[in-house]
Amino acid sequence: MLELKNISKSYLVNKTKQVVLKDINISFRDKEFVSILGASGSGKTTLLNIIGGLDSYDSGDLIINNISTKKYKSKDWDSYRNKKIGFVFQNYNLINHLSILDNVKLSLTLSGISKFLIKKKTIEALNKVGLKDHIHKKPNQLSGGQMQRVAIARALVNNPDIILADEPTGALDSNTSISIMNILKEISKDKLVIMVTHNEKLASKYSTRIIKIEDGIIVKDNNPSLNNNASNKEVINRKKNMSLYTSLKLSLLNMFTKKKRTLLTSFAASIGIVGIALVLFINKGFNNYINEFEKESISNYPIVIERKTYDVFDDIKDSFSNNKDTCSNNKLCVSNKEDTNIIQNNIIKFKEYISNNNNINNYASDIIYDYDIDLNIYNKDYKKIDDKYFNKIKPHSNYEVLYGKIPESYDELALVVSNKYISKDLLNILDLDDDKKDYSYDIFINKSFKLILNTNYYRKENGKYIKYDISSSYLRDKIDNGLEIKVVGILKDNNETSSSIIYTNKLINYLLENISKTDIFKDQINNKNLNIINNLEFNDYDNRYEDLEVSLGIYDINNPSRINIYVKDYKSKKDIIKYIKEYNSKQTNKEDIILYTDMMKSIVDSFNKIINIISYILIGFVSISLIVSSIMISIITYISVLERNKEIGILRAIGSSKKDIKRIFISEVIIEGFMAGVIGLLITYLLCYLINIIVNKYLFINNIASISIYYSIGLVVLSVFINILAGLKPARMASKKNAVELLRCE
Repeated sequence: MLELKNISKSYLVNKTKQVVLKDINISFRDKEFVSILGASGSGKTTLLNIIGGLDSYDSGDLIINNISTKKYKSKDWDSYRNKKIGFVFQNYNLINHLSILDNVKLSLTLSGISKFLIKKKTIEALNKVGLKDHIHKKPNQLSGGQMQRVAIARALVNNPDIILADEPTGALDSNTSISIMNILKEISKDKLVIMVTHNEKLASKYSTRIIKIEDGIIVKDNNPSLNNNASNKEVINRKKNMSLYTSLKLSLLNMFTKKKRTLLTSFAASIGIVGIALVLFINKGFNNYINEFEKESISNYPIVIERKTYDVFDDIKDSFSNNKDTCSNNKLCVSNKEDTNIIQNNIIKFKEYISNNNNINNYASDIIYDYDIDLNIYNKDYKKIDDKYFNKIKPHSNYEVLYGKIPESYDELALVVSNKYISKDLLNILDLDDDKKDYSYDIFINKSFKLILNTNYYRKENGKYIKYDISSSYLRDKIDNGLEIKVVGILKDNNETSSSIIYTNKLINYLLENISKTDIFKDQINNKNLNIINNLEFNDYDNRYEDLEVSLGIYDINNPSRINIYVKDYKSKKDIIKYIKEYNSKQTNKEDIILYTDMMKSIVDSFNKIINIISYILIGFVSISLIVSSIMISIITYISVLERNKEIGILRAIGSSKKDIKRIFISEVIIEGFMAGVIGLLITYLLCYLINIIVNKYLFINNIASISIYYSIGLVVLSVFINILAGLKPARMASKKNAVELLRCE
């Protein structure tokens, strides 16, 4: 069954080669009790370790079931130790933080059998050594003899062919030693038991064969095997790797023995998670607040399509171009970029599209066409009032009526105030004394002005149009007979910061309609290339048609300066934008493509961009704590490796692979990372709760720190990932440790 052929082994000690075994040739029977005797340093323990697959031989061959082990790989030796070998050590080598039951279970968990069968076999093994009633105790609750019996049970539980006992009675009293020897004697009836001992008396009494070794050479064998009964059994199948459950359990039980250190380590590692979580949750809360503000205010901010607009994207593209200061000294390079990014929208064609497309009209609450026409408003003293005090009524704005009504007709105005305050400028415009502190509402109602057409300033004389000023009786007569517009209501708008006078879009339509009836309008429309005021042809510099268009108000009703599309709700805005893009996709000429401005989105995007930039910067600073915590985790894991040398040696002895050892320590950092993530999130949740209370109380903003389940899961995963990275090096170090040296240190 087991044969050693010309086995030699040496070690390098202080650069000096020290031979431990010299050409060992020995065969063992399937069932016998062999005692190997020899002085300290004779090589007997090294021989036992080579037989057990814990140590390698330099030359020769170890024959197992008539199969050479020369080509055995690490995994083959792991399987061999797990399935064929059971170790019994002088100092028991039990894992203190595991129960007796779990200590014995260990080798079975590497065998790939069911949990039910593992427990059954473990209890049977403990029953054989008389410890069935102690299965839930820890090793420190047992006597020396009981602990050695646990070690024997662990060696037997996997039903190995060979039991290797290294000084099994060395730490026991004589009575307990006899008890252990009787157990080993009984085992040898069915298995090969090889024992290394100094106790020649016990060896002579219980062994069926005694081998003496001196200076690495066998000097006596009182019952040599002729190797004529060697069985030819199947080749050892490789064992399964340790399950994740087993590695997690071993790590968790070890961590429970150091609860305070584990909690402090996890808490320290959680600080970085707290910082990142707070930044992310507050960032999400701000973005949610801004997006909600956008949805609530969406009807007040239209999608704007202007006749002339500015292509900001061209500037952005240019900023990323490579044309940056590549010219040589004292020279100017020619750029392909145009001097202006102003785009002319074909607004006439798009207006026609809107008129014929019910889709946009269905999603819009209102579509208003603006014309850059001046308001020529005068008071009773023929003083022109700056139209900066007059604003067009905001569609769908939540005006609160304080008195009177909201303007409906083209000749109706309303006074809009914020917090019920009116400026002194408006009081003067309304011919009221600004020395008083307050006024009753009815004082303002029916206050009126006169409005004249832009074309009223001109009169045709001798074939030319002459412009008159306010000193002329002609213009005063026009003012006296102009349109009377009057205040019909006082409104409150909390979104405004100043007072103003508002009018309806019908007033603009009234002006356009009446201007179109004047002679000067008709004459100018019929002379598109000539300015009928100065009889000069239009150009792009000092005599532009657009300037005359503004001053006279001679707009084509189908060619507004801008189109304001007010949406019904947030979803409607998306649909309208979709239809605008659809319109653009159908245009064959680039000049017909419409550029639009989503005012609210521009505002929201700007805020979101600023918030995100700040968040990234803060996360960058907070991430430093993650780096520090990862270094700390690496150090703690390294300390854990040093503390668990004994456990590593035991696990290697019962067949655990290097990969299994690595997995145990990776499992430990996974648990610590998970705990750090959970602790960090709990602290963050508490801080978010407090932040939300304070912000709501003083800034009236709800849920500014918005907890996200996805961010939470991601942060726990991040914490685990960082811990894994931090623990990789110590885990690799643990997996490469020499089991023989680890067990020898104990």
